[in-house]
Amino acid sequence: MNAETIEGYYRIVSIFYTIGLQAMTAFFLDKMTRAFLKQKNSKSYIVGIVYFVSVMLMYFIPYELENTVVYFIGMIVSFLAMLCIYRGNTQIKLFVSVTFFAVRWLGLSMGSCIYIPISDAAQNMIDTSSAELWKYNFILYVGLTLFDFVVNCIFVGIPVLFIIKTFVYKKARYSFKETIFLLVPAISGLLSYVIMRSYNKVYENMLGIDLYSSSPYFYLFRFLSDFISLMTIIVVIVLFQNLEQKKQEEQKRYRLQSQIKDIQSHISEIESLYQRMRGLKHDIKNHVTTVKSLMEQKNYDEASEYLSSMNKAAEILDHHFKTGNPITDVIINGKYNEAVKKNIKFQSKFAFPVDTNIDAFDLSIILNNALENAIEASEKGTNGFVSIESFRKKNTYLLMVENSYCGSIEMDETSGLPLTSKNDAAFHGMGLTNLREVTKKYYGDIEIELTKNSFHLTIMIMIE
Repeated sequence: MNAETIEGYYRIVSIFYTIGLQAMTAFFLDKMTRAFLKQKNSKSYIVGIVYFVSVMLMYFIPYELENTVVYFIGMIVSFLAMLCIYRGNTQIKLFVSVTFFAVRWLGLSMGSCIYIPISDAAQNMIDTSSAELWKYNFILYVGLTLFDFVVNCIFVGIPVLFIIKTFVYKKARYSFKETIFLLVPAISGLLSYVIMRSYNKVYENMLGIDLYSSSPYFYLFRFLSDFISLMTIIVVIVLFQNLEQKKQEEQKRYRLQSQIKDIQSHISEIESLYQRMRGLKHDIKNHVTTVKSLMEQKNYDEASEYLSSMNKAAEILDHHFKTGNPITDVIINGKYNEAVKKNIKFQSKFAFPVDTNIDAFDLSIILNNALENAIEASEKGTNGFVSIESFRKKNTYLLMVENSYCGSIEMDETSGLPLTSKNDAAFHGMGLTNLREVTKKYYGDIEIELTKNSFHLTIMIMIE
């Protein structure tokens, strides 16, 4: 068999290896992308396809590109595909693309540190005097290529799957500093790989010998260096997730304290109302005696004025809005009084859903958070208004709050809730989060709609 035919066989195996390696990369990229950026009705598989097609095109163009350049372009193309397909959370997209390709590069580098010494050792075992030498070489080449492919799948796949499993808070919105904290190990690993590769190329050009061939220990050093870089990425992710868990727990405690504070405020208002009622009851006998005395003395005008003053005193105990429940009466009327003081127009058609499974204190948390946000937004502009209404249809209870607002509202595309403009964002903007948590207790949810000058909040609760 002539040399040209044998070379063609080798080329076919090399092409299949390249295609398989890029298909493996696209597969794990797609898996990581799905895990971190999955959204309803999204075509997540497109990211893997875009990467595979772009890299294969670069491999088969006439002008030969450096492997590092090819993969760097592939990383950028994948990131741009994520930006086009998925909404919001650019930080996570950046983390996925940079971290994945750092793991990919380091994994392949570790694989080569195992493959090359084994390949050299196998080549030395072949009987060069055999007439069928080319067959042995070709079979060995195919076997080593399959071995290399399997090793690369292991060194790339296991870290990717571990990161997917370890990274719990995939949907969280991270700050710039948190994103940098996550990216530094991956960027460091990428740079160490590129520096080592460039140094080896310079060494080979100057001395005509591969750096690793000059000493077998270099393979071990490179393997350990890549392994440490890979473990640093994983350790930082684990550490970051522990910190994020503590932050989430702290936010939950803060929300619980906020809810307890709201309930205590409602109880305090009810107790105050009860004390005023007791005071009026205590004075009623004296009032009756006074009116009776005025009537006996035929001081009818004075008696009438006295009764009018008594009526005004009684009106203080009465609520402007009647909701059908004493707790929600206190909340609605308390917010009404707050709105009046701030020159905000307040309208209410709210009615408590009687004979249902809804706890009054759960509904008080919903009302308090919704109206507190509404009043806060309305007081920033002129002609502020807040309106609330509710209605019940079969086993669905709808609560709608509308308010004016001035300026712009930025929405978090992951949670669908408005982003707070306050500096300590971790502990502000939790009103709607608390509200949503309570609605989920009743298998409900919230919906937000923004118009030109008004904010519409719809709360749906399933009732029994």
